[in-house]
Amino acid sequence: MKPLILQRIIPLTIISFASLTKWWYVLPVDAPHTFYSGFPLAYVGDAWGSSMTLQFFALEFIVDLLFYFCCWLFLIYCFNRFVMKLKVFKTITILLYSVAFLMIGGAAIIVFHDGNYLKLYRDYEMDVVKTGFKFTWEYIERPK
Repeated sequence: MKPLILQRIIPLTIISFASLTKWWYVLPVDAPHTFYSGFPLAYVGDAWGSSMTLQFFALEFIVDLLFYFCCWLFLIYCFNRFVMKLKVFKTITILLYSVAFLMIGGAAIIVFHDGNYLKLYRDYEMDVVKTGFKFTWEYIERPK
């Protein structure tokens, strides 16, 4: 199982975490309507200092990443145990890690931009107006 974790589960976790998410249209207390992203917790959202800045929450990010990891671990473990044994091919491993590192690099450029805010956790309440699932590259219009 250890080779499967290193060679399949970790890159699949990164790829799915970076590509599939839940959007949240919320009304934070004493702030304008805001979009957040993350599943099961919202870990990134629009910042209020400028229209091009984001705020990131570290604890929510870690919980989300562990959730995706546990889901892939469960799926691959069940498939490997009950359906058929998975073989580890070097070309698939290289492809998965290449895509995962490209996604990590792109996300790092966005996260460590000068105007963005990095916080340990979200320290304010919010009322959820509407939610939905999306791929990262999809554009969601503000609900009315």
